[in-house]
Amino acid sequence: MTLSRKVMWIEGMFLRPHHFQQQDRRAESVLAARLAALQPWHWGFTKLALDERALAAGEIGLAACEGAFRDGTPFAAPGDAAPVKPLSLEADVKGAMVWLSAPAATRGAALAARSDPSGRPVAARYVLTPEEVPDTLREDGATEVIELGAPNLRLTVGPRPAEGFESLPVARVIDVSPDRRVRLDPDYIPPVLTAAASPALSGALTEIAARFDVRADGLSGRFGSAGGSSAAAQEQFMLLQVCNAKAALLGQMRDAGGVHPEPLHRALVEAAAQLSTFTDREKRRPPIFPVYDHDDLTATFAPLFAELQRSLGFLDDPEATPIELAFHKGQQIHYNRAIPPGLLTGARMVLVARAAMPDSAFRDAFPANASVASTAEILQIIGAATKGVALRPMPSFPPEIRPLAGWVCFELDQNAAAWEGVKASRSIAIHAQQSFSELQMQLWAIKD
Repeated sequence: MTLSRKVMWIEGMFLRPHHFQQQDRRAESVLAARLAALQPWHWGFTKLALDERALAAGEIGLAACEGAFRDGTPFAAPGDAAPVKPLSLEADVKGAMVWLSAPAATRGAALAARSDPSGRPVAARYVLTPEEVPDTLREDGATEVIELGAPNLRLTVGPRPAEGFESLPVARVIDVSPDRRVRLDPDYIPPVLTAAASPALSGALTEIAARFDVRADGLSGRFGSAGGSSAAAQEQFMLLQVCNAKAALLGQMRDAGGVHPEPLHRALVEAAAQLSTFTDREKRRPPIFPVYDHDDLTATFAPLFAELQRSLGFLDDPEATPIELAFHKGQQIHYNRAIPPGLLTGARMVLVARAAMPDSAFRDAFPANASVASTAEILQIIGAATKGVALRPMPSFPPEIRPLAGWVCFELDQNAAAWEGVKASRSIAIHAQQSFSELQMQLWAIKD
């Protein structure tokens, strides 16, 4: 017997809850089958935000998560599901995976149950919650209390998902420090349905697109209107064609935000293969890359990113590399959660900033009011009203960065204790204690 067959509505039949439940199962199975045919990799997160405060307290917590499990069940918390309870980690947890789980829908088990008054987790897929629902066909908007099912989500930890649950990996734990701070692997990429849902994936895409763009700018400046006829000039011109195409394509994928990892993987494989024509002087052939694996995106993308970084570095990489800074409006923090590892060693960090005030006044006021640290430590630094990583005003723009009128340069003090947190987490956050009108920032890594 199958639980996905179509209900046959026959005149005179006696309706029971079973009929409507079977109709729901039929509709869900048809939808799941159609989606699986259109997109084989249809499970993962469309949004995933960790709770930074929970990490500092020895817990894993989710500020928000949205997506779908492998069986097609969608979820959104907060939203249709209640906020997910943070998971406290033991001090000996190392290298373990954290999972977002929901009880699997199995034959013979109740699909929904009421919450346990003692607070113990219930074993059903949904938790029954009474809610007022309006009659949308009545002008008076009359409401009625009915029983609704909220997805029963929870966080678990272990080397593999718990038996009897639909699960998605969220993060990989490196360790828990003696002061109960949780360290996560910044390179881990969970199954996602959009690159924007993973800071590691979106950060790498942003960096690679920017490097192709910088290389295209540098190469285009070498050619006059007539170009060149030597073999070297022709090779440089063909390389410019590759960099122009990849900068445009990857820039579109970066800015669109909703690109699925699989077409992104194909685009990056093609880019790496084309670059190998110029960077592998012996064979002029690309290495063999891992086949796309939606359940292990870290292993899928890591060799690809490494090869692209190697190839772009071989092509006389520019001395200055921009580091993208996002902005959290509520906390007034500029940040990057996935700085490429190669930019944190053997390079100076220069912050270029401006505000609606005279340059000299801003140069004097900003370092005293700025706090710089890793994203995990910035709130603690702000609360203590300390600087973290100090900013040293520079008299002028370094030669590696194009000067901008009205902007001021500051060098980050990499000898500060807080810099070790930036390096370890590969993240940075910058907050100004004083409100500077129209404050803008750019962060650059300049090779020593």
